[in-house]
Amino acid sequence: MPTTVTLLDPSLRDHQGNNPTNLGDIVIYQSVSKCLQAIFPDAEFNRISTHIFLENRHYEQIKNSDFTFIGGTNLLSSDIKVYNQWKLSNQRLYYFFLT
Repeated sequence: MPTTVTLLDPSLRDHQGNNPTNLGDIVIYQSVSKCLQAIFPDAEFNRISTHIFLENRHYEQIKNSDFTFIGGTNLLSSDIKVYNQWKLSNQRLYYFFLT
């Protein structure tokens, strides 16, 4: 069974795969994608937008992935609840960082 890699991707404006208005997000995605494909050449890749709230199916994808990566450092902050670049509810923040 191939390795499954999920990328939490700021270069997707929504869960339908539309491009963002920020060209920098696309440049970051291209670089991250190139690196991940070099590390996992035979992997199956899933991309999930970070610009809108995740749906339950996305949490299942993440849970079932062998590896999950975040593309773009603006998503991370010392106070992620206040500096809300990443669309996560408080409950979902605990899912990612405290479980």
